[in-house]
Amino acid sequence: MRNRTIIIISLVLMAVSVCLFGIAVGKDAKKSDTKAPSKDFSYDSKNMRDPFTPLGKGRGGIYTVRNLKIEGIISDNGETLAVLSGKVVRVGDSIFDAKVVSINDNKVELIYKGESVILKMQKYK
Repeated sequence: MRNRTIIIISLVLMAVSVCLFGIAVGKDAKKSDTKAPSKDFSYDSKNMRDPFTPLGKGRGGIYTVRNLKIEGIISDNGETLAVLSGKVVRVGDSIFDAKVVSINDNKVELIYKGESVILKMQKYK
């Protein structure tokens, strides 16, 4: 009879401890659910290309001709090249549906949908 009582008490203690452990684990799981990352995540690119944005897209959408940036102009042996938003172009090339018609020391002229678009080199201080 005594062995039987010890077995019953042991089983009851194990059942109670399993229940308490299950409740404690459930509380931890609920806590971790509340730590899910925010859907409003934003990346501060510090004026560099956002590595999470596909190439050919700028902030808020696809690059347009008007927001292309001149990153450099190179002249050598009569040929002039320009770097526009990471792409090297020469007179006659097309970039984002615009045709490069002239490259000068500080500006690039494009024809986009029949209109002339002039991109000027920014001066850095």
